Amino acid sequence: MTAAEVKDALRTRHPALAEYGGPGPWTCLEEWANIDLACFSAWSSAKPPIVGYEVKVSRSDYRRELLKPGKRELAVSACHAFYFATPKGLLTKEEPAPT
Repeated sequence: MTAAEVKDALRTRHPALAEYGGPGPWTCLEEWANIDLACFSAWSSAKPPIVGYEVKVSRSDYRRELLKPGKRELAVSACHAFYFATPKGLLTKEEPAPT
């Protein structure tokens, strides 16, 4: 699975189009504030919730990311929620959680 495929899967969770074809509840930006994908709630009236994702498709890339927590610090602080997105089976429950 490629990073583009992971991002496409994430966009299905944050649709930009509504079921009837009009504007949807989310706007997604790639490479925002040093993270791979940021999804902004388009239907929020106040400060829109932002869900951020760092996409990792290899264990070595994930390990490198863990060594640089400052890289994503600004984006994480701006996000309502932040996740690492990986293909199923890439990480185990025993993997260290990013800080």
